[in-house]
Amino acid sequence: QAMRDMLNEMRRALERELNADTRVRADAFGEDLTREQFVAFVMDSLTSLLRCDCASCPTLLKVVRRMLY
Repeated sequence: QAMRDMLNEMRRALERELNADTRVRADAFGEDLTREQFVAFVMDSLTSLLRCDCASCPTLLKVVRRMLY
């Protein structure tokens, strides 16, 4: 339960930051990919990286930057 709570708080924090980021491209999101779906993808990717015991996630960061900016 503690892990689930932490992940939910991380998801909410990512959503807040994404909504507050004025640099995000205007066409980054739409009906085919919502902000919520994007955050879910990022969270799924992060948890997968944690399970693999990866020390860093440069590829995920590159994908996020290219998608948003």
